[in-house]
Amino acid sequence: MKKKYKVCIIGLGYVGLTLGLHLSKKKIKVYGYDSNKEILKNLSLGKTHIFENNIENILKKSIKNNFFQLSEKIRDDCNIYIVTVGTPLTYDKKQRKFISNLESIKDISQKLSNVIQKKSLIIFRSTLPIGTCRNIVIEILKKKKLKVEKDYFLSFAPERTVEGNAIQELQKLPQIVSGFGKKSLYLSSNFFSTISNKIVKVKSLEAAEMVKLLNNSFRDLSFAFSNQVSMICGQYNLNTNEIINNANDNYPRNQIPLASPGVGGPCLTKDPYILDESISKNKDTKSIFTISRDINNKIVFNLIDKINKLLGSRKTRKILLCGLSFKGYPETKDYRGSITLVFFQFLKKNKNFKVFIHDPLFDSLEIKKLLGVESENFGKIKNEYDCIIIMNNNRFYKNTKPNIYANLLKKDGLIFDYWSSLKNKFKQIKKLKKNSKYFEL
Repeated sequence: MKKKYKVCIIGLGYVGLTLGLHLSKKKIKVYGYDSNKEILKNLSLGKTHIFENNIENILKKSIKNNFFQLSEKIRDDCNIYIVTVGTPLTYDKKQRKFISNLESIKDISQKLSNVIQKKSLIIFRSTLPIGTCRNIVIEILKKKKLKVEKDYFLSFAPERTVEGNAIQELQKLPQIVSGFGKKSLYLSSNFFSTISNKIVKVKSLEAAEMVKLLNNSFRDLSFAFSNQVSMICGQYNLNTNEIINNANDNYPRNQIPLASPGVGGPCLTKDPYILDESISKNKDTKSIFTISRDINNKIVFNLIDKINKLLGSRKTRKILLCGLSFKGYPETKDYRGSITLVFFQFLKKNKNFKVFIHDPLFDSLEIKKLLGVESENFGKIKNEYDCIIIMNNNRFYKNTKPNIYANLLKKDGLIFDYWSSLKNKFKQIKKLKKNSKYFEL
């Protein structure tokens, strides 16, 4: 089994597709399955639905060399199955909180119980509440008289890559690996050692499930700290990120992250709620994880209120939101959980506002189809916008020349630069538009 892996990747989103292509680069035979037939069709033509450096070239080469094939069903002739389907959140009215929706996990577990060969290794890579592998997956397979560690082997090995650089990080990042028993851990560790430089073995399935939730929940919590500071600084007209940089300067005991206009993306906005599910508490008691989510949501509306107040006296207000993706670096076209979309939805509720979008990775047709608005073509419009808002840290905005921003602005236009991309350029912008104003966090 060691050198003759036949791997079925179940779910070809960001996690599954990048992993599958990385495996195929290692000359491991991969069969990709997804319930979305349109995704399968486009992938067969060498077209991807995700943005990742050089990914389409890797896909075409892998298909050509027959190391990556697409399947409309979960194959029954593989010896490794890797589950990467999503776990969306559902709001539970009775509990008055978000909980994970595990219907896809249950469905895939049921399907696997019908197709796996004896001695197959099943690896879950989806984000799961603690105890899911043991209490749900194993129990489903048990109904088919399949005994873990005897008829099949089970591992949880969380995905932890960054979007926009996932294929590179699969090689560089340590892989967290767990197993139901010694054999499961051994097989899973051997498999991941073929694609990664370091394996971190943890003692149980639950420990690995916890690791995944810890990484993202901690990041969300650390950003919430800075965003709460930002709201305090706003009361005193202080520059948040200048203060944070001052606090961090050559101070060895902590590095506070910079503030942001909120926290987006499919992971950091979800995983704290999943971790919160594992806490035994009164339903009216908030955990530190849901508090962090509240703060990171609150700053969005705090900033929108400020924009409304500063633009309030104008009869018509034309606003440009720069950056549709939930982050700008490393570059991605993923707009799931994007704070820009929240800004867009709330700003356009005001009938006097006309809101436009720009993102260097999206063409005008994509933006029109997604949001029903026109996109901005930098450099071809003059004296248009009352307000320009830099929503993500794509380097395009930092590299754009000051005169282009000046041309885009009306004579008394406002710039809200939430990533300090134009900090060193605003003096030049103001020379061209003397009445313009600049705001950071």
